[in-house]
Amino acid sequence: MRKTIMYSERGIDKNVREKRWLRDWITVTCAIFMVLTIFALTLYLLSKFDIFVVNKLKIIDIVPPAVTTTATTTQQSEWSNTGSMNYARAGHTSSVLLNGKVLVCGGDNEVSTLKSAELYDPSTGTWTTTSNMNNARYDHTASVLTNGQVLVTGGYNNRALDSAELYDPLTEIWTDTGKMNNARASHTSAVLKNGRVLVTGGSNDNVLDSAELYDPLTRIWTTTRNMNIAREEHTASVLINGKVLIAGGTNNYHISSAEFYDPITETWTITGTMNDERHAHTASVLTDGKVLVSSGGPNSAELYDPSTEHWVFTGNMSDARYIHTASLLTNGKVLVTGGYIAGVYLNSVELYDPSTRKWSTINSMSSKRWAHAASVLMNGKVLVTGGVNNSSHLNSAELYEPY
Repeated sequence: MRKTIMYSERGIDKNVREKRWLRDWITVTCAIFMVLTIFALTLYLLSKFDIFVVNKLKIIDIVPPAVTTTATTTQQSEWSNTGSMNYARAGHTSSVLLNGKVLVCGGDNEVSTLKSAELYDPSTGTWTTTSNMNNARYDHTASVLTNGQVLVTGGYNNRALDSAELYDPLTEIWTDTGKMNNARASHTSAVLKNGRVLVTGGSNDNVLDSAELYDPLTRIWTTTRNMNIAREEHTASVLINGKVLIAGGTNNYHISSAEFYDPITETWTITGTMNDERHAHTASVLTDGKVLVSSGGPNSAELYDPSTEHWVFTGNMSDARYIHTASLLTNGKVLVTGGYIAGVYLNSVELYDPSTRKWSTINSMSSKRWAHAASVLMNGKVLVTGGVNNSSHLNSAELYEPY
């Protein structure tokens, strides 16, 4: 009996222990489940408030201060110096070749009118001399033809010139290519969509209304009809429709009139008149086909719409300026640099945004300069070369990098 009772008590104790173990297991399991549920809910809420996930603020926090400072400096400092030209020069031309290099030729300095030419290599930032032109000249024009050669026309060297020459980038040789029908300087040249080059106006003691065409296939010059108004220091812009817009200039007085040339009919037609008279200004064909002209007198700017033939004001620049440059950037904005106004030489720079039709000032060039040249490189940067700073001619060059 005692043994039976003892086994019974042991059985009861075993049952009790099993029940306690089962109860404890359930309690622990429930606790773990609740903890996991709370943890999962917490993670969900934290992710919603973007606290757990690494955000931009935390990335900035872990970036070394030097990196942050460099990025800020790069954004604010658009200009950088690049290699200097072999010759100081102003009134020269700057042409981007099909291989990406830049041909600078002619101009003048304190000593003489130049026939020298040199090449800038954007990949190295260095200049190398190339063969000289056959004629020294400044205030000439240079046009990159569809075959990659460069046509240089006219200019001054004690007198206005009628000579023209071709530069071949493959051989680096200059070749005379006939004479224009009129000697001229301070004129314009425009490469038409048919490959010919239209040369207009300029002066040779007298201001000219004449125009002529160069055919790269025959290398022959032929006259075309005269403009309605004689002018020099004007602009010529090839429109999307293939016509050429001539605007402003001077002829013993400042001109506000404009006219366009039709290559198909070889005729000139008067179009809308600008709101302001201007000369030694700039003209840029925007991506939407309109033409932006800037300063050359007042600090105003205007847009020409070929579809309506009307001019409208489009904001004022901070500085009025003559003999400056304007470059159409790859982002569609227009970069205006330097120039001259009322005895003041400028290093100021402004940007025009066609989407807002507003001007904004940005960091200045390191040097004041006018009668300089600017070219948009294939990498989107803008190369500014030479010019005059007070009484000194410059051989320096600077690069602008859009951001």
